[in-house]
Amino acid sequence: MFKKHLKSHWVDYLQHQKLAFFFAKQSIKAGIMAFIHWIIPLLFETSASELHKNILPEYKKLLEEFQKKHMK
Repeated sequence: MFKKHLKSHWVDYLQHQKLAFFFAKQSIKAGIMAFIHWIIPLLFETSASELHKNILPEYKKLLEEFQKKHMK
């Protein structure tokens, strides 16, 4: 079943790990910024939302790179 998931995204196991780690790391970073902003509104006024806006485009770019390598 797991291999089916990898094949459906055209990535290998290591590439999948890198994508998942990137997404998790960026999400945690944005969450910490939002939490700090909740406590001290003057800090990270737009940082968390800007980071969230950039996560998916960067993720898609990485995915496309990995898919090109995987298809070779």
